[in-house]
Amino acid sequence: MNVRELLQYEIWSKETSRKILTCVGIVFVSLLSAAAIEMLWVSPGELILGRRALEQVDKLQRLDPESKDFEVEAKKADGMVDSAVRAALTIRDKKVASALGGYLMIVELEPGDAKVRRSMKEFERTHPGKIHSDPDRDAERDANDIEVRRFMSATLHSALDYKKLGF
Repeated sequence: MNVRELLQYEIWSKETSRKILTCVGIVFVSLLSAAAIEMLWVSPGELILGRRALEQVDKLQRLDPESKDFEVEAKKADGMVDSAVRAALTIRDKKVASALGGYLMIVELEPGDAKVRRSMKEFERTHPGKIHSDPDRDAERDANDIEVRRFMSATLHSALDYKKLGF
């Protein structure tokens, strides 16, 4: 058999090309859909557990950091946030769970931060000139701390809003 006879056989047809392109298109659309679901969807379990954890952390933030109830509520919030972290399935779930953990950490660190500030003020009062503090910068830092907590709370409430998600 010579080359001229081989070239007369049709190896690849338009039909074969269409079948391959159809399969590639289906795979591409499937992967794109899976990626969109992974990035944008909050699973029902995470939605419920995340919302409960967020409510508990918000309750903790409203409590006086010096009270005995603060430690009890902090342990409850820790458990709820851990449950939300374990329930995370999608990338969006994991982001929400991570933000919940960060928000809880900020709220839990508040009592220690308040104690340090009080002791620094007391030391500055008893030892004038030893610490170079700037009251304007301290007030700005306090305002920034409050703004960060508000932003994290608002972001989490938005991410876990039942009405917005159609529940």
